[in-house]
Amino acid sequence: MTTRIPRSSLAREMMTTMVSSLLTPPRPETQPELEPAKKKRHYNSAVRNAPDPLRRARSDAKKKAQRETTDEKIKGIQLTTCCGELCCRKVSSDVIRQCRLEYFGLPHDDREEYIHTRLHMRHQSAIDEGKHIIDQKLICKKAFWTIYGFSKTKYYKMIAQSTDGIVRGYHGNKNRPKPRTTTSEAHALLKQLLQQLAEPMPHMQCTLADGSLGIWTSDYKNYKFHKRGAFAKCDTCVKLKHQLMAERRPDFRRPFEEERDEHMGEQMSKRNVYYAKRALAKA
Repeated sequence: MTTRIPRSSLAREMMTTMVSSLLTPPRPETQPELEPAKKKRHYNSAVRNAPDPLRRARSDAKKKAQRETTDEKIKGIQLTTCCGELCCRKVSSDVIRQCRLEYFGLPHDDREEYIHTRLHMRHQSAIDEGKHIIDQKLICKKAFWTIYGFSKTKYYKMIAQSTDGIVRGYHGNKNRPKPRTTTSEAHALLKQLLQQLAEPMPHMQCTLADGSLGIWTSDYKNYKFHKRGAFAKCDTCVKLKHQLMAERRPDFRRPFEEERDEHMGEQMSKRNVYYAKRALAKA
């Protein structure tokens, strides 16, 4: 039996399309391209460490030096009426900018030391006249503290210290905050409590025994004392804590959580053994 092909153009085109679709192999389905996942920084990421105090002091000094050496500041200094000789106008703008860069470019704790050095470098004749030398030019007192940018009170304080031979006080904690008086008193009180009530621990110097912190509820109600487990402060605990803070994906957090649970179990067993031996020793 033969199939008769229709002679019309439309029927011929339909037949050709049908045959070609049967003969050509099917094309593989193309999957849409996925965009790469963006790495979002976690809110409690451990990468955000506390800034280094020395690095922060240098950064603040650099910003301060940029603010204090603008063209408006330099012009204002040169137009200052310091004395009858107009000493501020003797010094060029480049020298004023260089002096302020040297002074404000230092951290706050080193600026007074820099001025003390400048005061000790004066000649005796300049000291007798109450003058200072900048760029081989003799200037008055007001021009000196105006060019460097510190107060009149600070100038006379440092002059008195340099005249009497007093060395600038230094608390041994350079570029870091000086401890307050209340902080020192609190440390002294805690040290006294530890010496009287503490007992040695296996891996710590000394710690307060259980029940001895009741003194805070009776005598120091306005102070908060957070009691912490001494067995949860080793290096492994801190490392696992930072890893869990930095990772928020559940699949990647699971190994850290398992390692932490195992480690905390070991710490708990050591704690139980220690307190059991201590109870037997007291009995």
